Parts: sequence; C-alpha cells; structure tokens
Amino acid sequence: MSYDDFDDPLDPLVAGELPGLEIAPPPKPVAAPRAPSEDGAPPPKPPKPEDTIRPADVRALAAYPEPPGNPLAALLYVLTVFPRRRELQAKTVELAARLSVATRKADQALAELGESLLSRRDALEAAGLAGVLRMVTNELGEHDAKSISLRAARERVDKAREEAAAGRAEAEAVAAPLKDREAKLRTEADALMHERRRADAALQRVEIELRNLGGDPASRAPLEPALQARRAEAEIARTASDQKNAELDAVRKRLTEALDRVRRADALLVELGKDLEGDVHQAARATGAAGDRLRKALRDLAEAALLANATDGGSATRRAKSLCDERDEIAKERALHERAAVAHDEKGYLQGLVIIGMIALLAVAAILVAVF
Repeated sequence: MSYDDFDDPLDPLVAGELPGLEIAPPPKPVAAPRAPSEDGAPPPKPPKPEDTIRPADVRALAAYPEPPGNPLAALLYVLTVFPRRRELQAKTVELAARLSVATRKADQALAELGESLLSRRDALEAAGLAGVLRMVTNELGEHDAKSISLRAARERVDKAREEAAAGRAEAEAVAAPLKDREAKLRTEADALMHERRRADAALQRVEIELRNLGGDPASRAPLEPALQARRAEAEIARTASDQKNAELDAVRKRLTEALDRVRRADALLVELGKDLEGDVHQAARATGAAGDRLRKALRDLAEAALLANATDGGSATRRAKSLCDERDEIAKERALHERAAVAHDEKGYLQGLVIIGMIALLAVAAILVAVF
C-alpha cells in the first residue's frame, strides 16, 4: 500500500537553513515487494505507518519548552508540560479507540477482497502468489471440515432431542387420560364416602335409641326393622366406597408410572443438553477458530495482491485500499501523539515535581505552625 501522502523528509521547508531544526536522515528506501515463495511462506508486509514519523514531527506536536537550566525554570517547565502531556495522552486514547474501529473495518474489507480474488487464481499465480493461494486453500478445506463436524454434532443433538421428546409425548399421552380418570374417580369416591358416613351416622342413631330403651323386647321390637335397614344401607355404602377407592388406587398407580416416565424423559432432555451440547459448543469453537484463520489467510492474500498489483482494481479493491489508508493514517497519528506525550525532558520534569512537593510540604508546615 502507498504512503505518498506522508511528508517528504527532504522538503525544502524542513531541510532548509532554518536554525534550531533537526534534519532527520531520509528513510531507507523500501525494497520492492518480493513475491511469496512457492512453499507458502508468509507474504511481505507493507511498511508500518509509524516508521515514517520524524523526530521533528514529534517535537513539533509536543510543543514542550526547552529543558530547564535551573530550579525556577524546572518549576515553570512542569507547569507547562503537565497539562500539555495530559492533552496528548487523552488524544492518544481517543485515537486508539478510532484505530480499533478502523482496523476492524479494514480487516473485513481485506477479507472480502481476498475472497473475491479467489476467482482470479491464474492471475494471482502469475504474480507469484501461488504460495499464499495454497495457504488460503488449506484454510478453506480446514474450515469446511470443521463446519461439517459442527453440522453433524447439531444433527446428533437434534435427533436425540426428537427421540427424547417423542418418548415424553408418548408418556404424556398416556398420563393425560389417566389424569382425567383419576379426577373423576376422586370426585365419585368423595361422594360415596359422604354417603357412607351418612349411612353410618343413621345406623348409629338407631343403635343409640335402642340402647336408651334398655332390654325391654316390647319397646325394641318396633325399631328392629329400622336397625336392619340402616345396617344394610351402611354395608352397601361401605362396599361401594371400598370398590371405588380400589379403582381409584389402581388408576393412581398407573398415573404415577406414566408421570414417572414423563419425569425421566425431562431428565433425559436435561442430560442431553449437558452432554451433546458440550460437543456442539466444542465443534462451534473449533469452527470459529478455523474461520478466524481463514479470514487471516484471505487478508494476507489481499495484502499480497495489493502489493503485487495483482487485483482487478474493482470496487472491492478500492474500498479495501481506502479503509486501509484510513487505518494507517489513524495509526500514524496515534503513534505520533504517543511519542509526543513522552518527548519531554524527564530529568527536568522530575526536578520540577520535587520542587512542587517541597513547596507543598513547606506550606503545610507553615499552616501547622500558624494553627498550633
């Protein structure tokens, strides 16, 4: 990629006879990019944007005063450098955030360009990029294999869940009518129990009346038929209640078994989630890692093609160049501010801080003496 928009170190305004300006030696010429080797060695990288920063650029941006020559100058030096340093540091943080966004955009554009270049294999090989193409092909195969494994793991999970869900649905289908039957029998058993208690109460009233009459046969005779009738009614009610309760118990046993099958099916679904989902997550992580490697290989291909002028010059190429230039400009600006923030005279700065500390201690001591 081109960095022609950076300042020329031999510019007459910089290299003129102006006093006090340091003339940085011209940067070493960048060798023409070498084509990647056929064995798949990493492609050449463009020079870093921060490599073009000159010491004069750093000093000009920092705008720090000359190093102090005495304690009073050191005090003034700190008071001047400290706020400017804070400004430069804050700007560096802002530029770092912008650089992160710009880098993501440039990486995405380069990956898209690399993917579009796969249709130009002959032209790329003719430009000496066969090794980089081989790297991309290998990563494509690895990513496809991981994707197939991920799909297979998901299919296993889906199949196991379908089988478990079918078993649960079957158990629920058995349990549903039993729930209705149990509710109906419970209502009937409650009614029969009520009738049984009524019959027992009627029998007890007759028996109480007979006990009150004592042993006189003549007095007891009129109540004997009522006693027999109440006993018969109580026996019928007792028998009907016992039969209904037995039927209810049998239905409840079957319902308990069906509900137990439902609970086991639910537990199986949970266990499947623990076991099989772990396989899916592992396959997904492997696929994601393969995807990251593939995207890096595509970016390397795009960068190598740009350096070798082996692109088609289409919209994807223009977009990738524009975003990469924007990223590099921000990277250079961030590095410039970062270097400017620490371009002060450290010795003079520390001397000024010591003086400020001593003044603060003397002020505190004076206040304490005045108070006490």
